[in-house]
Amino acid sequence: MKIGLVLAFILAQIALINPNFTPINLIEESQVVQIVSFNSTGKNTVECTVTQLIKGEDKSKSFKIDSTKAVNASTTKAINDLIASSKGEPGVFFSGKFVVNEGDEPTFKAFLHVSGKWIVLTKNDKGVWEAQSIDTGMEATWAGGTDMLIKAIDYIMNDDDPSVPVNEGVEWEDNVQIDTVEGDITSIRPVDINGDGKLHAFLASVAGDKLYVYDEDEEEMLEVTEDIGLTSKSSRYAWVDLNTDGHLDLVSYDGKSYAFYQQGKDGKFAAANNAFIEVGAGKCTGLFTVHSGSAKQGALLISTDKGLQLFKAGAFPLKPQLIANGGHDVSKFGKIGTCLVADLNGDNIADAIQLFEFGSLLYKGTAPGTFAPAIPHTVALGKKQSAACVGDFDANGLIDIFTAAEDGNQIWHNYGKYHFMGSVDISGEIAYIGNKSEALDVSTCDINNDGRHDVFLAYYGYSPQLFFNRGFRSFGHAHMLDLSENGLVPQSMSGQKTGCVADFNNDGAQDMIIILSNGEIHYFYRASEGEDSLGIKVRVDNALHGSVNVSGYLDSGDGQRALGTWSVKPGSPVLIGLTEAGPCTLKWTLPGGKEQSKEIIVEDEPVHFVIK
Repeated sequence: MKIGLVLAFILAQIALINPNFTPINLIEESQVVQIVSFNSTGKNTVECTVTQLIKGEDKSKSFKIDSTKAVNASTTKAINDLIASSKGEPGVFFSGKFVVNEGDEPTFKAFLHVSGKWIVLTKNDKGVWEAQSIDTGMEATWAGGTDMLIKAIDYIMNDDDPSVPVNEGVEWEDNVQIDTVEGDITSIRPVDINGDGKLHAFLASVAGDKLYVYDEDEEEMLEVTEDIGLTSKSSRYAWVDLNTDGHLDLVSYDGKSYAFYQQGKDGKFAAANNAFIEVGAGKCTGLFTVHSGSAKQGALLISTDKGLQLFKAGAFPLKPQLIANGGHDVSKFGKIGTCLVADLNGDNIADAIQLFEFGSLLYKGTAPGTFAPAIPHTVALGKKQSAACVGDFDANGLIDIFTAAEDGNQIWHNYGKYHFMGSVDISGEIAYIGNKSEALDVSTCDINNDGRHDVFLAYYGYSPQLFFNRGFRSFGHAHMLDLSENGLVPQSMSGQKTGCVADFNNDGAQDMIIILSNGEIHYFYRASEGEDSLGIKVRVDNALHGSVNVSGYLDSGDGQRALGTWSVKPGSPVLIGLTEAGPCTLKWTLPGGKEQSKEIIVEDEPVHFVIK
């Protein structure tokens, strides 16, 4: 076995989630839980000021930590540096009698979580807490940021039935090869072409696009490209109701020119219209459907290396409204990549962010269909081949960004007001198991129907991976769904071209499609049984044209628990999963409108809900 594989195996064993000592167990066994801030009072002494007592009867305003009793001098220094690196950020202090591993005797000690790491302490006869070590093993209890742990504690303390899952809890029922394709593949993604909630799998390729749909009679995915007359070839594309007839059309870019494929009332597509727009200069990096500012008029947004081009629906040929890239020198940003369009600051207006290897240009949305000139931003893709997606990984209501690239992945956590910070290193097992080199595709999903944003990753030279969200941006590796670990499709270890996760057979459970490097398309059916396939399938009516942020809430204790926020656009419904039957409240705000809400009761099967 190669050294690198040995190391990866060891790390995986160290950080396996401890099913017997989750944050719930930690809080239950703690006599005292406190939020603290730090003040240095000496070379190896830190004074902790208690800013909040979460559990227990300890009324102390402060206490001291002595690091001189650590296992060795280097550990003393590491502990001092770790606390100093908090830079005013809080820590969480747990003390009590703990049984960390099954079979252990209860031991009185303390755990301090600071700057995303765990410090173990014992108390001397003078009442001073002595730091012993930085415990990597405790990352099996919680691997994540301290700010996220504080949010998890609040959830655990106040929810009627809290859950911090230790595994994904679901598995594949079956897998089949549905096709083999040749040529360069752009992506494969779900699309609700007919607006009925039934998903097609759209394979975009400059060699010729393909559409697949699950046939309930045949109980398999069938290609329907020729049946509906689709002849597009796409390196970039957008599903958009550009002629405002209520049907989704396809706008496609094949690397050289743009084409419009109109969907008729019979569900079939007309031949390519290559004269539907007058495009300005620039290399296309993305096509999007956005609100135009008019309730009855949609718009097509094209992102390029020269700026944005907005085309409001109307008589052909459409003429562009240009949004400048601000005249910035982007050579320092490296290779240009994809563009993302979503409401990034929670004002219910879409923003656009053009991503590069080492930075980005942010186009703030100022009104529906209106964008300010670009300003430089810190979110970056990474080197060479790359991909990006959005999701609310900590359920704070703000859209985060996940970037995947050949040199590693990054979670850009959204702290509000367009402030993003790279956080993958404090986001659980995805930091090292998922942060392999040569990632080439990424998307969000809810693989186990628990309402949390999970992550799918495809790679050049490794099998695809799924990571389930334990809550608050702490991810665990979905071992039960891992192809290599379960001996499924061994050739997937040679890499994929793309992939996605969605409920294609309409049973409430999200399935996986991957296209291997040899062109084979494999479809994995997720087992669907009872309460592990409940949820709300939310879609946006085509007439709304652009994306809408939709938030989900569950009744919990004296209030509501936020499940998170999803960016939903026409043709791309989302699943808001539920672990049990009952009510779930959805909230959303259309551009220029007031907040709306709807309580939906889910009983024994998923519920479809359309925002109009």
